[in-house]
Amino acid sequence: MLLSLINLVLTVEHSSAYSEKWQNAASEGVSALLHDLNFFWGRADRDVALVCGDKTILIHGLLLRMRSDVFAAMLDSNMKEKSSGEVIVKDMTFETMKVVVA
Repeated sequence: MLLSLINLVLTVEHSSAYSEKWQNAASEGVSALLHDLNFFWGRADRDVALVCGDKTILIHGLLLRMRSDVFAAMLDSNMKEKSSGEVIVKDMTFETMKVVVA
């Protein structure tokens, strides 16, 4: 979804409502956001393990909270996922989970 939004911003046709200055600022903002996300995603201090069958994906809890109210509730309340740092996903395959968190 984020990449779709970025593509939309970068491909907005030039019109009277969107000046070249705005388009340049938006492009620079998107570039900075992508840089920050790549930096954050690449960090080794991921704090949540998503367990799908016998495979695990390590991820930043903040990213899960941003993408899902369900994950936010699990990780911010007194549920076992908060204390263990582990979310067991039973209704999704590992391959599907990789797509969901990518």
